[in-house]
Amino acid sequence: PTRAHIAHSKALAERAPKISKFLKQVKLDSEVVNQWILAMEVEGQDVKDVAANWIAANKDMIEKEWLAGTQ
Repeated sequence: PTRAHIAHSKALAERAPKISKFLKQVKLDSEVVNQWILAMEVEGQDVKDVAANWIAANKDMIEKEWLAGTQ
């Protein structure tokens, strides 16, 4: 699947290395992003509900991969 990555400035890496590390570790499949768009735009779900549901369903991945080494 296609992956989405988050870009940030080199200055952020110098000012806030933990945030920079976190952003480098965030990886999203296009399928996930498409599911969010479908839920919000077609099904009319609130963005906060979509986010909260996804976070709850993916808590282990977020904690073990995205937040690894940032706390």
